[in-house]
Amino acid sequence: AMAKIMADEGRQVVALVDGDSQGAATKKRIEQVNGSLSEGQPKIEVVALAKNKSIEDYALYPDVLKEAVVKAAEELVNGNIRKLRDGVVVDKLPDLLAAAIKARKDQTLGKVFQETSKGWFEGDGDGISKLQISRIYDDSVEALPEPVPAPAKGDLNPTRDLLIELHKRLKLPEKMAPEVIVEKI
Repeated sequence: AMAKIMADEGRQVVALVDGDSQGAATKKRIEQVNGSLSEGQPKIEVVALAKNKSIEDYALYPDVLKEAVVKAAEELVNGNIRKLRDGVVVDKLPDLLAAAIKARKDQTLGKVFQETSKGWFEGDGDGISKLQISRIYDDSVEALPEPVPAPAKGDLNPTRDLLIELHKRLKLPEKMAPEVIVEKI
């Protein structure tokens, strides 16, 4: 719905979808929206992440992201919003998360976070909100003392490649050479 609203406003829209069945379903819905856009109106472009990858798999600071999942659980428990299941303790959440990540097969990292955290709490509720995790991750990254290091030359860096792809698709104005922009990110 948001992509359609933005396209109707004449904006250049690029949708980033996960490389799983949910991403494929979203891509299909966007293609249907594109079919309903008036002639001459810019179509919504879709960038699909690699198979079984979600945006969480492209985090610049994966350890900070994992910490954000645990901090989100702590926030919910400390705020009396959710209660941990019997036998689950906050101190063990990092180990439980690490084991789930290690055991994942054909799941995106985002799905692992969702399914794993769902099992931490009483009841049949959902896992931790991606929005809550991203808020905590963002705050944690901003608090880091050092800027993001540039990838070493020759490294295969999917995050860097994704940033360059989105920059090109969005037709953003270049104020610096693309290599400098990515190195500063």
